[in-house]
Amino acid sequence: MTRLTRRFTPLQILCVEENQLQQRLLAACCQLIEAEPHFAVCGADGVKKFRTLMIDFVIINLNLPAGDGFDALNKIRLSGRRGHNAPVLALTENVTGLPESAYKRLGFTGLYVKPVEPYRLIDRIDAALIAAGQPPLFMVQISV
Repeated sequence: MTRLTRRFTPLQILCVEENQLQQRLLAACCQLIEAEPHFAVCGADGVKKFRTLMIDFVIINLNLPAGDGFDALNKIRLSGRRGHNAPVLALTENVTGLPESAYKRLGFTGLYVKPVEPYRLIDRIDAALIAAGQPPLFMVQISV
C-alpha cells in the first residue's frame, strides 16, 4: 500500500514581496501545501520578521523597488545558525539571464523565475528544502 504523508507541522514561509498580486499568488501556493505565509514588503522588514518569527523557508523577490533583496539575504545568513541553514529561494524575472548556480554562489538555496505558477513554485520549494537537508513537503510511504 502506498500512502502520501505531509510534514508534521505547517511550514512557516516568509515571502519578501511588495507586489500585492504576487503576494496573493504566493499565499495561494502556501495554501496548497498547507503552509503559513508571512509577508514583508521590503528586505529590512523581511529580516526583522525572520529574526522574530520561527521561519522555516524564505522567498525573496530580488526586484524590490529598494533593491535590497541581496542585502536581506546577507543579513538573514548572518542571523546565526538558523539563518545560515534556512532555505532561501530567489524570486526574480531573471532579466540578467544568470544561471541558478550563480544565485547559489551568492547564498541562495535555489532560483524561481516568474511568473508565479503554483505547482512549478511548489516543486522549487520542495527542491530547495531537500537541498538544505530538510524533509520534503510530502513523503511517499510504501508498506508491503
